Amino acid sequence: ETISLQVFPNPAADYINLQVTLAQPAQSTITIVDMFGKTIATIPTLTTTSAQTIKWNIPANLMAGNYFVIVRAGQHKTVKKIVIV
Repeated sequence: ETISLQVFPNPAADYINLQVTLAQPAQSTITIVDMFGKTIATIPTLTTTSAQTIKWNIPANLMAGNYFVIVRAGQHKTVKKIVIV
């Protein structure tokens, strides 16, 4: 697997931890989108293969519901569903 993504806690209320591991060094970005594909947040990450854990504080005005975390690195991407309560 080129990109490993762990998301916890899920469901989340105040924050979510995003743990990203890449098989090869690459510039990667994390994007949080809603069910309609609208970008909620974009989080730049380091170019590394070691696991990075990024704490994303959920905006207070973000409505409860289902969202997606998308990690892109080079030609590869992975997607995980998150639930905001």
